[in-house]
Amino acid sequence: MCKWGTYKDVKLAYPKECSGRTVVPVDSCIAKVIQKLNDEKIYTKGCCCGHGKSDPDIVIDSSGSNEDIMKILNSIKEIDNRNWKIIQWRIRIVGQSKTGLEDNIVPNNLWYKDK
Repeated sequence: MCKWGTYKDVKLAYPKECSGRTVVPVDSCIAKVIQKLNDEKIYTKGCCCGHGKSDPDIVIDSSGSNEDIMKILNSIKEIDNRNWKIIQWRIRIVGQSKTGLEDNIVPNNLWYKDK
């Protein structure tokens, strides 16, 4: 656990969609884990160490299968023995139509060209 506001820069495997940044600040106590995952070409969308109030977590996109998630957890365990939460993020468009609610999951390849 690190003090809130203590960061280290991590070089990303893929630029951030909204900003194009290739380096981002990450909570210093999990920076090695996040850098390792990005070095392994695992696309991380966000992360937090939990600051002593919860387990650390990593946000990945919705394309990760259960097998992919197990690979991520095993990779993390090589350098960090804490319990980690893996959160999958996806774009979900919900709109109202004449027949009720329409719920559409947007495939990653439509909103992130380089994957």
